Amino acid sequence: MSSNRERGRSDGRVAAVVERGYHATRMTKRWLVLGGLLAQAACFYDPTGSQAEDSLTVTDGPDTDTPTGGGYCGDGVFGPGEQCDDGNQNDDDACSNSCKLLSVECGDGSVGPGEACDRGVDNGDGSLCKDDCTLNTCGDGYLAPAVEGCDDGNTVEGDGCKFDCTIEGCGDGVTAGLEQCDDGDQIDDDECTNLCRLPFCGDGVVNGSETCDDPNGNSDTGACLSSCADNVCGDGFLNVGVEACDDGNPVDDDECTNSCTPVSCGDGVLQTGEQCDEGANNGETGGCLPNCLVAVCGDGFVLAGVESCDDGNANGGDGCSANCTVEVCGNGITDPGEECDDGNGEDADDCRNGCNVATCGDGVVASSASSPEQCDDGNVDDSDACPSTCQPAVCGDGFVLADSDEECDDKGASDTCSVNCVRTAYWVFTTSVKFTGAEVASLADADALCTSAAQGKPIEGIYRAWLGDSVTSAASRMYLSPVRYLLPNKAKIADGWFELASSMHELAIARDENNTAITVSPNPADCAAVTAKDVAVWTGAKTDGTNVGTSACGDWMSGDVGLKGSGGLATKLDVTWSGCEFSCDTKARLYCIEQPQHPPG
Repeated sequence: MSSNRERGRSDGRVAAVVERGYHATRMTKRWLVLGGLLAQAACFYDPTGSQAEDSLTVTDGPDTDTPTGGGYCGDGVFGPGEQCDDGNQNDDDACSNSCKLLSVECGDGSVGPGEACDRGVDNGDGSLCKDDCTLNTCGDGYLAPAVEGCDDGNTVEGDGCKFDCTIEGCGDGVTAGLEQCDDGDQIDDDECTNLCRLPFCGDGVVNGSETCDDPNGNSDTGACLSSCADNVCGDGFLNVGVEACDDGNPVDDDECTNSCTPVSCGDGVLQTGEQCDEGANNGETGGCLPNCLVAVCGDGFVLAGVESCDDGNANGGDGCSANCTVEVCGNGITDPGEECDDGNGEDADDCRNGCNVATCGDGVVASSASSPEQCDDGNVDDSDACPSTCQPAVCGDGFVLADSDEECDDKGASDTCSVNCVRTAYWVFTTSVKFTGAEVASLADADALCTSAAQGKPIEGIYRAWLGDSVTSAASRMYLSPVRYLLPNKAKIADGWFELASSMHELAIARDENNTAITVSPNPADCAAVTAKDVAVWTGAKTDGTNVGTSACGDWMSGDVGLKGSGGLATKLDVTWSGCEFSCDTKARLYCIEQPQHPPG
């Protein structure tokens, strides 16, 4: 029965330690963890110590589910507040699960490889973590008063210290042997503990005037001080991991505030060097700026309700005046961001009411401008009734008016346009540049090559290549002109479409866009002549512009020597001007035929 009672006392001792945890309302969360460890490490349940924990967490690490500086401990990315981050849950390597570097030196406060625990300077002296960074176990000869009544270095019964490190006879009400006291009750926090030892600060039981007593050992840098008082802000002891500072005084405007945080701008306490500090109310639009300076005009921050602008200087005429009011469009001063400011409300003069210079195409008829506009349709389309001059479209203005009787407009009579804007001729030329069948690429690309070749030259205009493919004929792509076709040297080659689309040309199309003659000696007699390829032209069409079938270098996408493409000879007047065939790797030119700018409907 005595044995059962003693077992009940020791079980109650462990239960009390675990239940207190230790007093969770006062202590940090690590006591709850340690309470569980004590139940295993204190040798009540395993005298051999074989089930003792392998490690002891002695510092509060950051919650691995809580982001730190954009990440979180355990994400494998080194971040603010972390000494390391290896991204694993192995707490026995060089980087702990709380992202702290672990050292192999016992006593440094970090549990490193090979250590079961490490409380730094608080190792030993009855702590559950011994001087050699191993956990206390019953029978090791080391007394841990928080969980052991005795420890004689063995587990032998009958020598005064039982196998579970409780004193033999403890709880029988008689003080004897190794007992310091024995009151025979089950009350652990009275004048005699359930381990039959006199209560003292550090025994792991809150007794008398104590507000805390860490069974793992008290510390002046932990939650429970060495005096068994709670470590609180203002007591002069730094609670590591909880307080940033503690100067032990009630002065709130010195280097450590009364909330145990270092002084800083934005903490709401006016410090030396600060003009103001409104805490969370500091801001770029408030009376106290984020740098704890009083807001003034010219500081670059707009004070809400007082300033309408603040450009960081005291200069006027730059959009924000010297008294921090906005300089608006219409004040007669051209401020930054304005193109002009004539100070009036006239929108039809040289300066619009938005302080931008009136321009043709802005949609407002600047009838009072120095160069008055007669129209402005808001675009720069030169083919509509109001071209980019903002004057009504008329024959002779150089722009061909769409959907009208104008066929051309060269600002007067020209080689291809009459004074009445009626077409009198179209230009025809052969490109100076040669292309393989693949380099032609497509009918549309060939048209673009022709138009580009004529650009900036006297024959500038819109052109299409005399070119067909397996589907589309050259003739179907052309305007059937009733008027003449001229070479760049103004020599006529045909009187209208039907003479052009024939073998009855008056001259060969032997001039390029630069009005340079295309010649070869001897002039080829036929398509098979030695010099034929020197004046070769890709056509994909017969002389009448009709399709020749599939002889079009794979629709002008192939330069294969094994494929053929229809062509002609630039220096010939007969059917060979568009009646030959060449291998698709041949470098040949293109015929370019001018088209109306706005073809008749």
